[in-house]
Amino acid sequence: MNIDSKQKLFGFPTLTIRNLLRKISQTDRTIESIADIVNTDIPDATKLVNNLISENYIISISRKSKTYFQTTIKGNSYAMATASKPIKRTTAKKLLEGFLERVHQVNSDDYYLYRVMKVMLFGSYLSNKETISDIDIAILLEHKHKIKEFTKLDLERAHQAKLKGRRFNNFVEEYAWAREEVLLFLKNRKRSISIHIYDVDGIFQQKKIETQVVYTYKP
Repeated sequence: MNIDSKQKLFGFPTLTIRNLLRKISQTDRTIESIADIVNTDIPDATKLVNNLISENYIISISRKSKTYFQTTIKGNSYAMATASKPIKRTTAKKLLEGFLERVHQVNSDDYYLYRVMKVMLFGSYLSNKETISDIDIAILLEHKHKIKEFTKLDLERAHQAKLKGRRFNNFVEEYAWAREEVLLFLKNRKRSISIHIYDVDGIFQQKKIETQVVYTYKP
């Protein structure tokens, strides 16, 4: 799926909406978190959320008397959309090589609390075209520690991030920070690399998306 970066959706730039849906697809978000992501106030964020719900991009769920929002299949499809300029396959191969090197770094560095178990390619990279829209990569993550130890380290990592100035709107965002650190490192600010968590919501199986495994973790 391609989107035009010059257009708007529900009054917001399409890239802003895509970024929002990507973040919601990774972690359920509150209205406060959504307002922060799109850099607006609560009333405008509420209007945006209502539009996204009415067009079936997201749904609302209730958890401990708090309302959260999560993406639908349609919302995940939009989150996967690309707006970057096409790149040559030779360039894409170099970017992929760099990505896989960073995967090895994550797995070998005790600082990171997650391990990359599998890396899969999908989308235009699997075609025979010499130019592709971007590199769509799905990854499967696993905790490096048992749940009790992981939870302790995860909270410590979020606390360290807050001391350095990072803002979290709720506990869910704090708990997701260790994973976000891994994703940010793997992406390495490369616009042509699009990272997705494999079947966190079943979208790959539901849409029967073709994938190609390029890395499997071996202890």
